[in-house]
Amino acid sequence: MVVENYKPKIDIDPEWEMVELGDVCEVKSGGTPDRENADYWNGTIPYIKTGQIFFNHIYEAEEFITQLGLENSSTRIIPSGTILMAMYGQGVTRGRVSILKIDAAINQAVAAISIKSKTIEINFLYHQLQSLYEHLRMISDARGGNQSNLNSKLIKELKIAVPTLNIQKRIVTQIEKEQELVNANKQMIGLFEQKIKDRIAKVWGEDKDEDACLDGTTRETLSMAAEEDIAY
Repeated sequence: MVVENYKPKIDIDPEWEMVELGDVCEVKSGGTPDRENADYWNGTIPYIKTGQIFFNHIYEAEEFITQLGLENSSTRIIPSGTILMAMYGQGVTRGRVSILKIDAAINQAVAAISIKSKTIEINFLYHQLQSLYEHLRMISDARGGNQSNLNSKLIKELKIAVPTLNIQKRIVTQIEKEQELVNANKQMIGLFEQKIKDRIAKVWGEDKDEDACLDGTTRETLSMAAEEDIAY
């Protein structure tokens, strides 16, 4: 379905400057505190894994670690306003991106992409990375080996377009309008699906009522009883 599979598409103008992502961004990954150590988990520090990354904004975490867990592992705190990319995952996860909206720690399967240049705007980069999802999966598959994973080197070497900031803002505005339409259509589809379910439930409920007699015996039961009285 078009609505479910929507991803923004950015048509690259040949005149736009093309750079490696590493030229305009820093790329870092995290780590996982020892899960056998209870002192490292269920604390107050949000901890983000790839399962939460699916072309969205992340406002909360599913897991939390402690300060001890942070200090005794290779994870790190990533500031709000950073783009996160899932580097691992044989299903649809690998290559997905999100914008982090809280300060949070990340695991080793997540790449944190922070902008270090004033030439590119975060929302434009985010949408451009969304549009490069299939390409990201292709270049990770091309590495061979048992697992098709992305890594910091591949991400840093990724070619991205950097038009003027005015063009970037216009593209972001257009994409956001498209996404509003997509979200509205998703809501409408959800409403119609619920109406269909309600109607089916009502029809089955009416049929059940019609098949019931005043004493609670169903027509099917009476029919079976009548058949038993017939001598063959």
